[in-house]
Amino acid sequence: MIGIESISGGIGVSVVIKNSGTVAASNVQWSIDLEGGLILVGKSAGDTIPTLAAGASVTVKIPFVLGLGGVTIEAADGATKSATGTVFLFLVTEVS
Repeated sequence: MIGIESISGGIGVSVVIKNSGTVAASNVQWSIDLEGGLILVGKSAGDTIPTLAAGASVTVKIPFVLGLGGVTIEAADGATKSATGTVFLFLVTEVS
C-alpha cells in the first residue's frame, strides 16, 4: 500500500512517500501543489518513481519556492494528503 507519510517545509516542500505493502510498487506517480498566497516559483511538481521496494520510503520535493502568504499544500500519490503552511520569500514554515 502506497501512502504519504509526511509533508514538511523549509527551503521548498518535501513529501515522504512510503510503500507499506509486502511487494515492490512500480511507476508510482506523485504530485505536490501549493494553493493560495502569492507563489512566484515552485507552485507545483510531479513525476514518477520507477520502483519503490516493499517497506521503503522516498522523499520527493519542490526544491525551491518563492512567494508570500498562507498556502495549502496538497500531495498526491493515488491518495491525497493536505497540510497548511506559510511561504515567506524562500522559506515554507508552520507546516501542519
